[in-house]
Amino acid sequence: MYILNEESDSRSQNFSGNNKSGIIKIVYGNNSFLFAGDIEKPVEKYYAEKYRDFLDVDLLKISHHGSTTSSTDIFLNFAQPEISLISAGFNNRFGHPKREVLEKLEKINSVIYRTDLDKAVLIRSDGDKIKIINWNN
Repeated sequence: MYILNEESDSRSQNFSGNNKSGIIKIVYGNNSFLFAGDIEKPVEKYYAEKYRDFLDVDLLKISHHGSTTSSTDIFLNFAQPEISLISAGFNNRFGHPKREVLEKLEKINSVIYRTDLDKAVLIRSDGDKIKIINWNN
């Protein structure tokens, strides 16, 4: 497990509350997962420039509920997730996830799971394959 918070970097001192969210990368066997918290565009750009190919993962929990304040092209191009997970409430007042973000994920051929539509999303990995479990069964 890698925790990518950058409190020691002077640039991170100016990050707002959401942008101080922890970014966690988990590697299990041949599978990798990135949980991007609530970070927004400036911080995605910062992490993309700092970590570059280290952001490449099989599964990405999309930043900031799939809002247009996140999911930048540079960040997604480094992450290149085969699977994207968006945590957003059903019929939320913000309209998350935004169509623009969904289109970006479709453009990179990422399979999208959304808690607003799929409810709970359970993920299982044996270190080689990632399986999405239907929690209703």
